[in-house]
Amino acid sequence: MRIGEVLGLRHEDIHSRGVNEIQVTNRLDNVNDARAKTGDRIIHVSKEIIGITACGRATIVALRLNNNLAVIVRKNWVQAGWHPPD
Repeated sequence: MRIGEVLGLRHEDIHSRGVNEIQVTNRLDNVNDARAKTGDRIIHVSKEIIGITACGRATIVALRLNNNLAVIVRKNWVQAGWHPPD
């Protein structure tokens, strides 16, 4: 994602219940004046947990949060409406 796209994200742009998508929308009313120069688009996101920091990535590996069974279980939880918690 481009920096303007990230800075212009709103909660309603993130769809995590079953579809795992981020909707990039070119808005002219962002408080921080960020805008998506490439226009509207949808980005499909992995169902695996992604560590942002080195510590986060190490934790994911150490706890095996992305093993095949864990990914399948999380996918089923999402389909049942149990994950992510409200």
